[in-house]
Amino acid sequence: MSDVHLEAIPNAPAEMVERHTAVALVGDPLALQDRPVTPQDFATDSCGMLEFWAENQNSHFWAVDLTDNTLLVFFRETGGSDWTATGESLRDFLLHCTVRESAIGKHVQRHHHC
Repeated sequence: MSDVHLEAIPNAPAEMVERHTAVALVGDPLALQDRPVTPQDFATDSCGMLEFWAENQNSHFWAVDLTDNTLLVFFRETGGSDWTATGESLRDFLLHCTVRESAIGKHVQRHHHC
């Protein structure tokens, strides 16, 4: 099992801890299209937003405000300064991304030929 290093941000939301721990138990990364930010790279920006997910070409990023009890997910484009609410909670966002990436991974594995 890989070392998750969630102490990098002591107040990491439980949803992030649960997902990173579960993925570490699986052993293989689930994300193929987009990716979670590794716990070692967790950092809040100047607005207090914690970026936790990135589009694979680094054009979009998703974050939560750790002072917000609802943990609503926000996104912004590279170079943008404003975060836009997605309307989705962190728990739902992580679930949807995990299911999406797992489905893409199954599709890729099933149709891979050598």
